[in-house]
Amino acid sequence: MEKTMKKLATFSSVVAIVLWIVNCLVTASILSIMMITFLTTAYHFDMRLLVGTILGKKYQNIDPNNSWFQEKRFEKKLYNLLGVRSWKKHIPTYSPNSFDLNKTELPEILRNTCTSEIVHEAIVICSFIPVLISLTIPFLRDDVVIFLITSILAACVDSIFIIVQRYNRPRLRKIIARKKPN
Repeated sequence: MEKTMKKLATFSSVVAIVLWIVNCLVTASILSIMMITFLTTAYHFDMRLLVGTILGKKYQNIDPNNSWFQEKRFEKKLYNLLGVRSWKKHIPTYSPNSFDLNKTELPEILRNTCTSEIVHEAIVICSFIPVLISLTIPFLRDDVVIFLITSILAACVDSIFIIVQRYNRPRLRKIIARKKPN
């Protein structure tokens, strides 16, 4: 997944730059639409990689006992309603070894769920930066709805990863508690 993300980020960035240059030389609405599409795509991939790298390092030793990471009263019912148990195994993982029970100790996996949650929460917030940018640049104002839709969709995708981390964490805590010597 990591290689795929980096390739998609690079590809969309290169295409966006080429389309921007071509669009400056030849004004055509289809080129403008393609440029905006690839520019937005590049932003979302590049931003995810940057946020993940920066926050992943900053919060790699975070305390999983922080109240932010504790299960809230409503969560169990919400996750049952959403059927998280049935679909969580189909969600891709950027760094599978970080959550592999055979390669990583349980306390570290627990910390990794916290770090991952913080990263995805920051990404949800950063997903809306294109909307703010489109409101400040005159030639993009007409396309603010497109930026809003892509930002909402991107935020929803990252919310899925937050849900999975929060769903898994109480189960990990139970396994760790059972393995502790009395």
